Amino acid sequence: MDHHPEPFLYRPEAAAGEPAEKPALTLEQIAALAEMGELRAVSTGVVSEVKVRVGDRVEEGDLLLVLEAMKMLNRVNSPIAGTVKEVAVSTGQQVVQGDLLVKVSPRRSQDQ
Repeated sequence: MDHHPEPFLYRPEAAAGEPAEKPALTLEQIAALAEMGELRAVSTGVVSEVKVRVGDRVEEGDLLLVLEAMKMLNRVNSPIAGTVKEVAVSTGQQVVQGDLLVKVSPRRSQDQ
């Protein structure tokens, strides 16, 4: 009987010098993570601006960063009010679908 809370995913080891392949997230999984404050790239692109730093307080809808994809600038807004816990990208960085961009820790009701 398996007592692990998360399912085990078999990941064969990468050959020497090759990066390990990460599992692809679906758009539905990315949307679900965003509702919990973990924002991930929905497409391949380049980070053109980062507007927040760790510790910044944000409101729902505040601009966190801007991604350039296919010559279009896409605004990434906070889906929740809270505090920026992690900024995983920097200006000029290439990202692919599923890459972590920003983590926002939800604001507790007494903090509002």
